[in-house]
Amino acid sequence: MAVVDSSIRFPLSLPGAGLAAKILGGRLHFIVKVYLILVLLPFAYPAGPLVMTGVRTLLILMILPMMGRLLAGKCGKIWPTDYLFMAHLFWILVTLAVNNPTQVVQNFGSTGMEFLGGYLLGRNFIRSKENMIGLFRFAVFLVICSLPLAIYETLTGRPLIIWLWRYIPGITGSFKASSLPRMGLERVQMGF
Repeated sequence: MAVVDSSIRFPLSLPGAGLAAKILGGRLHFIVKVYLILVLLPFAYPAGPLVMTGVRTLLILMILPMMGRLLAGKCGKIWPTDYLFMAHLFWILVTLAVNNPTQVVQNFGSTGMEFLGGYLLGRNFIRSKENMIGLFRFAVFLVICSLPLAIYETLTGRPLIIWLWRYIPGITGSFKASSLPRMGLERVQMGF
């Protein structure tokens, strides 16, 4: 077995295994891969009054451990950027409390978690040149995988990923955004 990293293995006997290993090479943590995949999958489910997405669910599970690692010094020293992120979150809280006090908890919770969670993913798991190369390669891999779906959507106007979620009980997809075609082709929404 040729090992690319701890989470991806390609048997040597498969045709194209060397190419796949080269494309997906680089050291990228499994959590970052899951995060990127969840960004492309536009599903949501109700959790009481909250609307939860895959990204929000992952970040709820990971934000405290990642913050703990950062504060414990396992992600290198704390930089002024870290303080600026915290200050920005505080500013979001203040502005929401002043301008929309009835929705401050829900809006700050989702915005703050996604903003801080994405930053903490980078601080915890994108820490070297190899991690960054792995991130770029995996993102390009996801774009290539989504290309057939994007071509289908631009020709037919039907976003397959969004529509598939309608058939799973308790799960909803994002809505189909309406926009006028351009040069006879529908605008692709994919997972966004």
